[in-house]
Amino acid sequence: MLLSMVTSLPVLSFMSYRFAKPGLFPRERYWLIAVLILTTIIVPASILLIWILGLPALFEFSTTIGTPQGVLVRYDAASIFSLGLGATWVLIVWSVTTLILSLTRIFGMVYSGKTRFRNRMLAISTGTIILTLPVEYDGLKIIIAIMTSFLAEKISRSAPVKMGLWDPHANID
Repeated sequence: MLLSMVTSLPVLSFMSYRFAKPGLFPRERYWLIAVLILTTIIVPASILLIWILGLPALFEFSTTIGTPQGVLVRYDAASIFSLGLGATWVLIVWSVTTLILSLTRIFGMVYSGKTRFRNRMLAISTGTIILTLPVEYDGLKIIIAIMTSFLAEKISRSAPVKMGLWDPHANID
């Protein structure tokens, strides 16, 4: 399921851009391109780095810390796989949350500087992370969920808010 979500990100990004392009101002279009590149290239690249470099680095780190005398080093493959899946899941939830919150600002679903369903979306992503992270993350689930939502909100706030109707006498960027 995670692999299908990661591999479908480029297609979803391209389709989102094609849908939104005709109705966006140039500054909104450039911002949308930047967010879509972030979710299409950087998130899958980060996931690959976690699986290719991160997990072996975790082995290396645990080996350098050392072990008590007479204790053999054994790794639980299922737990290691769960650690990688959990990190992948956090990146995907963060990516989708950032994209949704950003698009709501771009499409003008904003009232008093906040998106209309911002709190619901943040609660959904926080709850999803808390409920679906593997048991290996038990002590960190709430912290990871809050940090993921906080970062998604922070990045989405940089999205331009939809401008009002075009005024021929106003400054155009």
